[in-house]
Amino acid sequence: MEIQVGRLREAIDLLSVVAEKTGKGKGLASFGCVAIGNGQIHAAGHACWAQMPLPEADGQEPFLLPARAAVKFLAQTPGYLNATVRARKKGDGAVIETSAGRTEIDAPAGPDAFPGMPQLTAVGGGLLDGDQLFGRMTAIAPYTFAEEG
Repeated sequence: MEIQVGRLREAIDLLSVVAEKTGKGKGLASFGCVAIGNGQIHAAGHACWAQMPLPEADGQEPFLLPARAAVKFLAQTPGYLNATVRARKKGDGAVIETSAGRTEIDAPAGPDAFPGMPQLTAVGGGLLDGDQLFGRMTAIAPYTFAEEG
């Protein structure tokens, strides 16, 4: 998978909150890691799951990437906005390569240890008029923030 350094770093930063805060010391080997592959990046904790689309990972064989180690490496990569990074699975971890360097990061387990994502199906659909919603929320705001005396 080839992706812009800044984009990968931001995605891992966002999801690492879920990966680290909710799973610390709970016994699952995949906590503290993000899973990348099949066009998605995922993080999981005991009580929550987060995912976001990552088109650059489309067709990528899934792998686990320890979030903290990956962010530390990417933070030291020059050309944050323009540089690209290549990440791929290697064993139970990953290899991250940039023009400035290369690192191999071992994950505590393989992608099979990552908890499965339940398939969610949308129940309804429709259009939401943002202007009307904003207008109505603005109209009730004074009542929700007023102190009772």
